[in-house]
Amino acid sequence: MGKFNVDFTGNLGKDAELVTKGDLQYVRFSVATHHYNNQTRKDSVEWVQCTAFDPKTIALAKGKHLSKGTKVAVGGRFVIKQAENDVYFDVVVSDMDIMSRSTGNTPSPDADTQDAEGPF
Repeated sequence: MGKFNVDFTGNLGKDAELVTKGDLQYVRFSVATHHYNNQTRKDSVEWVQCTAFDPKTIALAKGKHLSKGTKVAVGGRFVIKQAENDVYFDVVVSDMDIMSRSTGNTPSPDADTQDAEGPF
C-alpha cells in the first residue's frame, strides 16, 4: 500500500483519546477539514482519522489540551490499510500544533452532520 506525506488544518471532532496497550501509548483523534467546492458552490467537510505516537502529542492529550473544537495543524504520513473487504485511511502524525483552543462552548464544525458522517 502507498504512503504519502500530508499537511492540513482543521478542528478536532471530539476529545482526543489516549490509548495504552502494555508499554505503548498513543493518541487517536479525528480532524474535520473544510473545503469549498467551486462546482456545487458549497462548503464541505472531510473527516481525517489520526494516530500519534510522538511524546509531544501524547503530552498534549494528557494535559487535556486536545479537546473537541480545538483548531490544529497536522503533518504526517497518510497510510492506506486494507482489512478483509474494507479499506481504511489514517494519518500517522509526525508533527502537530494547536492553532486555537476550544472555548468549551464552541460546537464542532458541522455538528449537525457529525453523527452521520464522523468523526469515526
